[in-house]
Amino acid sequence: MEAYRNRHYAQIPPLASPDDIDDTDVSGPELDDPKDPNYTPPQARKHYTPTRRSGLEETMDELNLFFMSIYGITPEMAAERRQKEIEREERAAQEASRSKVMEWRNHLDVY
Repeated sequence: MEAYRNRHYAQIPPLASPDDIDDTDVSGPELDDPKDPNYTPPQARKHYTPTRRSGLEETMDELNLFFMSIYGITPEMAAERRQKEIEREERAAQEASRSKVMEWRNHLDVY
């Protein structure tokens, strides 16, 4: 095995040598040492969420703007319509909750 490795892979340089590693990097293995003062338990670590938008997201936004311009709707008008729709849904949910409470109270009055 060692002869095969030396024959086929010996000329390939390693990705990083210990001299190339920056000791000031906070994401290194020292975070996994519970004795380290900068140790963060795995449960407390935040997951990375990308902030860069993909080409598909940008294209969809441009397509939405194009369709809104065809229909004569500005982004502000669309936001206002969406806000009214959300408020309408909230009122409907509150009304459904009220009717359930009234039904429950009426049911208790029967007994």
